[in-house]
Amino acid sequence: MERMASTDGPSTNATAEDLRVQIELLRADLAQLTATVAEIGRDTREEFEDEARRAGSGAQDFIEARLRDFEHQIQGVEAQARAFFSRQPGLALGLAAGIGFLVGYFGNRR
Repeated sequence: MERMASTDGPSTNATAEDLRVQIELLRADLAQLTATVAEIGRDTREEFEDEARRAGSGAQDFIEARLRDFEHQIQGVEAQARAFFSRQPGLALGLAAGIGFLVGYFGNRR
């Protein structure tokens, strides 16, 4: 047969006191765990911010280098066009007139 626990007596008070102590310990542990998780979150956020700054700086450097390369290519094409048009001015005039005619034709179409 099972024995029923008595509600009066020192064993019940000791059990209730043990539970109260355990709850207080759990609360303290939970508070410490919460503080630790918050600190890890702050550290992780700072690491992500630093990484984003480095990536942004690298992207900016990459874009600036590509723009410089593109500018050099454009200057090369411009020099070739000037040389071609100075060697064959009649053809250059004909091309300019043809392009002007096409722009005017398509510009007046509605």
